[in-house]
Amino acid sequence: MSLLAVLLLQIAPPPLPTLTVYVASEAVDRVSRIHFGPGGAVVERVIPVDPRPSENDGPHNLNVSPDGRFWYVSVAHGTPNGSLWKFDRSTDSVIGIATLGRFPATISFSPDGLYAWVANFNLYGDMVPSSVSVVFTPTMTEVARVPTCLMPHGMRLNRAGTMAYGTCMMDDQVVEITPTTYKIARQISLGAAGHTGTAHAMTAPTCAPTWIQPTADGKRLYVACNRNAEVLELDAASLEVIRHIATGKTPYNLAISDDGRTLLATLKGQRALSVIDLVAGAEVAQLPTSHTVPSGVQITPDGRYAVVSQEGKGAEAGAVDLFDIPGRTRLATVEVGAGAGGIAIAAYAISQ
Repeated sequence: MSLLAVLLLQIAPPPLPTLTVYVASEAVDRVSRIHFGPGGAVVERVIPVDPRPSENDGPHNLNVSPDGRFWYVSVAHGTPNGSLWKFDRSTDSVIGIATLGRFPATISFSPDGLYAWVANFNLYGDMVPSSVSVVFTPTMTEVARVPTCLMPHGMRLNRAGTMAYGTCMMDDQVVEITPTTYKIARQISLGAAGHTGTAHAMTAPTCAPTWIQPTADGKRLYVACNRNAEVLELDAASLEVIRHIATGKTPYNLAISDDGRTLLATLKGQRALSVIDLVAGAEVAQLPTSHTVPSGVQITPDGRYAVVSQEGKGAEAGAVDLFDIPGRTRLATVEVGAGAGGIAIAAYAISQ
C-alpha cells in the first residue's frame, strides 16, 4: 500500500452506523424516515400525517413499539381533542387512530407494547389540570384517562412496566402512576414554592420539568428542569432529589444509555446537545447542533451514537443530526420538514 493510501485511511472519517430513524415535523404535517449508513444519510420516505389539509394539525411526538413492528405519532392539535396514530413499519401506512385529550404530547409503552401512555399537554383555554391517556394498542382504544396536573409533558414507564412517571410543567410536579390501577401513587413538587399532593401552583414554575427518564434498572429518575438549566436526579424509591446537575440553557428532552453512565439533554435555547457523565454527576460537553432549536434526542443502547431533531426558526428547515458521543463529533446531518421534534430509532447496527 502506498504512503498516500495509508494517509488517506488515517484521515478518512469512520463509516456511519446503520440506523433507521423516524422524525415528526409538526409545522408541515409529515413524518420522515431517514437512513444512515456507510453510504451516507438520506431521507428514504416522507409520510403525510394530515387529517385536515386546511389546518396545521401537528404530529408532535413519535415512538416505535418495543417489538419494532409499529410506530406511533401523537397529533397534537384537534377540534378540540388530539389523537394517536398507529403505523405499520413494513409499509409506513396508518392502521389505526385513537382520539385522546387536548394536545397529546409524549408517548411511552408498556414492555409488551400493548398499552401506549400519552401525556395530554393541553395548551388551550384556562390553565386547568390535564391528564394522561392510556391506549390499548391492538384495537387503538383509550381505556383510561388519568387526571394529573398542569400541562403534563414528559411521560415514561420504567423498563419493567411496574410504574409510569410524568412531569407537569406549570406546577413543577412529578406524578407516579400505578399501571395496574391507573391511579396516582405519589405526586411530588420540584419547585421552590413547595406545592404538593393535588395542589396546583399559582405562581410561575421554578423548574418547569419537560421530561422524565428512568434508568434501565428503574432505580433512578432524571428530570429536565427547563427553566432552571439543570437536570435533577431522583431516587425512584423515595422520589427524593439526590443530585442537581447543572446544564446549559433550557434542557428539554432526555435520553440515557443502557449502562446508566451517559445522559443526553437537548438544550433548546442554546443550539447544542448536552452530554452528562452520570458517574461524575456533571455536564462534560455541549455539542453544537447544525440547526436551531434542538428538540428530541435518542441514544443507541450502547451509548455510542445519538440522533437529535431540530425544529428550526422562521424559514429554516428542520433537521436531524447524528452524533458520535465518545468522539464528541457530529457525523452527519439531514434536513427535513420544519418543526422537527418527535424522533425515534427504529433499527441500529454498527457498520464494519
